[in-house]
Amino acid sequence: MKQWMLLPVLLVITITRLYGQEAPAPAADMRDSIRGLKSCSVAGFGNKNNTVGSPYLYTSWEYMWLDSMNNKPVQRARAFHANLDLEKNMLIIKGQNGHTYTPEVAGIQAFHFKHRELSYYYVGVETNRQWKFMQQLVKGKYMLVKDTHIILVKADIEDNEPVPGGKEYDEYKKEYSYYLIAAGTPVKVSIRKKLFLSALENDPVALEASRKFFSLYDGPFDENAAVALIAFINKQ
Repeated sequence: MKQWMLLPVLLVITITRLYGQEAPAPAADMRDSIRGLKSCSVAGFGNKNNTVGSPYLYTSWEYMWLDSMNNKPVQRARAFHANLDLEKNMLIIKGQNGHTYTPEVAGIQAFHFKHRELSYYYVGVETNRQWKFMQQLVKGKYMLVKDTHIILVKADIEDNEPVPGGKEYDEYKKEYSYYLIAAGTPVKVSIRKKLFLSALENDPVALEASRKFFSLYDGPFDENAAVALIAFINKQ
């Protein structure tokens, strides 16, 4: 029973309800407020012919706020209709008259979406000399982020005929990687308890907090447990 009492409390930090926000505004002054905008073309976010899944974060436009640009917090953030192309690592913003734009990736450090009354936060993380937008699961001394990899699995067709037992359609699939960031340095971690804890082995305070956490929680170690663990450590 103890795991069910602990996780719901700590997971509040993961997805936060928006409150006190102004009503989303149209992106009339987009070019003035966002540097490095380039035009881009988007046909739609839903499934394409003979394709299952999508490389986009959402199936429709959602409200998005920019939180940090050019290494500075955005003082008066405005709401834009936007989506995120996970395959191309491209933030797509809808302007007037249906035109769509994308900002320079390196100029955006943080933003968040509102989807079904909840907020989902994204931050730019540099790994392998590439700036990548990743979902922020926990922030604090330790930040836990989630990277989504998009894989297109092609249909099993040879000579215009389906392979027996194979799929007759292309399919977008998602795979996830996790990074633990401390002092600005991302370290790739595994969502396996022993391997995950090895990323904290040089921090005795974090290890002691981990022992306290697992004295209260004995459930499976999955993404939710990892989020709760890091949130618990950050509170110590």
